[in-house]
Amino acid sequence: MKLTVIIPAYNCASTIKKAIVSTNVFNDNQIAVIVVNNGSTDDTKSIVKELCLDCSRIEYAESLKGVSYARNKGIELTDTDYLTFLDADDVYMQNGTKTFLNNLSRKSDLAVYNYQVNEKIQDLYSLTQSVSSTDDQISLMLDNPTKLLTVWNKVYSTRIIKENNICFDPTLTYSEDSEFLIRYLVRSKTIRFFNTTTYRYNVTSGSAVHSHNAGMVRGYLKAIDKVRGDVKNRVVFSSSLNNFILMQFNLMMVHAVYADHIPYSEQIAKMKKIARDKSIEAAITSAKFQSIIKPRF
Repeated sequence: MKLTVIIPAYNCASTIKKAIVSTNVFNDNQIAVIVVNNGSTDDTKSIVKELCLDCSRIEYAESLKGVSYARNKGIELTDTDYLTFLDADDVYMQNGTKTFLNNLSRKSDLAVYNYQVNEKIQDLYSLTQSVSSTDDQISLMLDNPTKLLTVWNKVYSTRIIKENNICFDPTLTYSEDSEFLIRYLVRSKTIRFFNTTTYRYNVTSGSAVHSHNAGMVRGYLKAIDKVRGDVKNRVVFSSSLNNFILMQFNLMMVHAVYADHIPYSEQIAKMKKIARDKSIEAAITSAKFQSIIKPRF
């Protein structure tokens, strides 16, 4: 086997079989699937266990509750040269994993593919063709975290992850995907974007933040501090790191300030308080105006 698909599973009885089938594991002996149940209370476990009986390349495992714990368990159990992540309510496009396998011969440290959100294609390939060096690619990804710092739609080197002890931080409640990927990126020498759509991301009621969470601001600020530590010795990424921080600040404003039903004056006061955080204040001070106003994909 060459590629392992890691699927964190939590109360996904209605979608998990479709996700597993989309990996093509039943038809391709180069693919392994590890499903990590992290606290499900529905029929997820029994459905996956039944599928394991039909295919020896499907493995069932359990972890503590939380997607980071589940993904880390999957990484721990992976014994193929490459791995990728699939969310339990998403699916691969037809021939998605076949495309992954066909491109393994390119020996990229990170392979990135286009993806589809409901019916709209996110064409990352075209948007990234203006840059060629690995540092420029990483900078572009930091500049556009919402589109480019997802952990799915990518194929990773298992060796790089394990040799550098890269894992998901279970103490992070927000931006844990970005933080994992950034640590991986700064240890990558070759990043390739492929002009193929391989992944369908299904927007559900649980796919995004819809209401105020009292701990949201603390969660984002903690993730920002982690990311700053990840790239602190890479001066080449300083400008893009500021853009990343400002994007996180924007998310906090949208979901944790203006989504809160409090008087406008209180919203402004809350925004100013968050902006006084040392990381955000430094990013605002250092940001170049043209960089701030340029459109994100």
